[in-house]
Amino acid sequence: MSEKPQSEVIRTHGAVVLLSGADAYKIKRNVRYDHLDFSTLQKRREMLMRELELNAPMAPSIYRDVIAVTRDSAGRLHLGGTGDVVEWVFRMHRFDAADELDKVAAHDALDDPMPAPTGERP
Repeated sequence: MSEKPQSEVIRTHGAVVLLSGADAYKIKRNVRYDHLDFSTLQKRREMLMRELELNAPMAPSIYRDVIAVTRDSAGRLHLGGTGDVVEWVFRMHRFDAADELDKVAAHDALDDPMPAPTGERP
């Protein structure tokens, strides 16, 4: 019997990522820095949509969609509900941490063609 991946929270300067089972949920933090501005609900939604637009073509098996977090009339939160939108979430399929770019690079497993899909030339 395979073991279910544990839930985990990863915090960065600009996001909180919730890992749960086979899914990952990224929420942009309500922050403003010189180099980025996620200070409004609309700006966070726009950035998540842009991230989906840029990343989904390169990794369609990971990137799924952007969904609303809503609050119903009783005050309960829902993913994709019909109440007032209180936040936006980037929903992804969870992948093994060993496949994260920094870990691949640490094992000298990056090849020259890898940067090409991001727009850079090797």
